[in-house]
Amino acid sequence: VVCYENGSKGLEAMMVSPVDIVFSDVQMPIMTGPEMTRRFRIWEASAAVRSQSMLTPIRSMATDGSNSTSFRSTFESSGSQSTRYYDGGGLRKRQLIVAVTANSAECEKVNDGGFDDICPKPLTRADIHKVITRHFQFD
Repeated sequence: VVCYENGSKGLEAMMVSPVDIVFSDVQMPIMTGPEMTRRFRIWEASAAVRSQSMLTPIRSMATDGSNSTSFRSTFESSGSQSTRYYDGGGLRKRQLIVAVTANSAECEKVNDGGFDDICPKPLTRADIHKVITRHFQFD
């Protein structure tokens, strides 16, 4: 679990390192959850398009002695360059982002913001479990 104090820092973190799921408060300082998600979706779409022509294979030796291949691609983000790594399967998956809000009236804004799901506040273990089982398959 990784926490960030505002939407701006959360956005930067999502662009650097994908995670399985992001729970984003709708009301955050500096940048709201919907604004963070909207900006990330724009970056995500442009990164997917550009990465097709920018992937550079990187060979590395795995601990078991076998060769493995990952891919590195450089993107410009907020005026600075950051490096993205992709596994041998190619592009990373669409980031799952879940809105967390105490205000049911914000549901419209949340739906327009690019979120994949919504959870009420206070967030409970049962709510988290429902979201996880809705979006991930387990054997």
